[in-house]
Amino acid sequence: MKKILLTTGILPPDIGGPAYYAIELKKAFEYDGHHITLHSYGWLKHLPTGIRHSAYGIKLLCSTLFSRPSFIIALDTFSVGFPSAIVGRLVGIPVIIRTGGDFLWEFYVERTKEKIVLSDFYLQPRNFTLKEKLIFKYTQRAFHYASHVVFSTTYQRDIFLSAYEFDKEKTTIIENHYNPHETSEGHTKKNFICFTRPLVWKNIETLKLAFEKTKGSSPDISLETGMLSRSEYLEKLKKCYAVVLVSLGDISPNMILEAIAYGKPFILTTENGIENRITGIGLRVHPQDEKALHDAIIHLQDPVVYAKEKEKIMQFSFSHSYDEIAEEFLDIAKTL
Repeated sequence: MKKILLTTGILPPDIGGPAYYAIELKKAFEYDGHHITLHSYGWLKHLPTGIRHSAYGIKLLCSTLFSRPSFIIALDTFSVGFPSAIVGRLVGIPVIIRTGGDFLWEFYVERTKEKIVLSDFYLQPRNFTLKEKLIFKYTQRAFHYASHVVFSTTYQRDIFLSAYEFDKEKTTIIENHYNPHETSEGHTKKNFICFTRPLVWKNIETLKLAFEKTKGSSPDISLETGMLSRSEYLEKLKKCYAVVLVSLGDISPNMILEAIAYGKPFILTTENGIENRITGIGLRVHPQDEKALHDAIIHLQDPVVYAKEKEKIMQFSFSHSYDEIAEEFLDIAKTL
């Protein structure tokens, strides 16, 4: 039996993949008989950047000194990854950082409104603010201080290795959770869904423009966007026609993995990290190519195309449970 400290920035009902990943990973560890302590930011997330990181670090240090966990798993790089890496270094406890998204890129795109795809972000110098320079600096330190770094895709690992220059030998790929096929319902209308946060890098405006141009020749289609609770989203997913995600970069998009589980055809950005796993299913468009997106929407309306896409998805058989994910983390911990 291991004592494991899990650190995460968010927990349900907060919206975001890491919130549910933390809960499900905790369940998997506990089912296997391990003792789990889970720390999120809670009310600390309302404090200013820097202050909240320091306060969270003190909270982790006290918890670690009291509970003496076997190791720490941090479920992002900057918000909890850096404080966790510092605490682990101070106390002498191994820290595994599991990357989520790219906080620096997301923050930069939101500030500047510059629609730069993730794979291009680090290829040239950027006019960073002081805050962005500090995010880069402390993210790099987190990688160097961590005992091991887990990525869900080689796509993100390659980008980060080049940008942050840390040891590839202390990295491992643990793929995201892939559910077996779930029971779904047939659609009653041609509604495409994209329920996500209204952020620049999610590229919602480009998606809306493409649909507006498409509706002239296809008045029966609709696009549903916005933010929903997880239970509300799954109900929408079960009954929708298709899913569309054209963000400027999505490392391991839960929206698409759930679409596959529910047998829903989808249109996906070429800027994704799961391409090697899902090759051959779904339609792809570059997130900055509005015409290609328009054409993909039209193409997927064709009943023959739709049926073929659905059949290919139903033949997709890969699954990856949280029990397997937990076991892969334990295998890493044995080497530390």
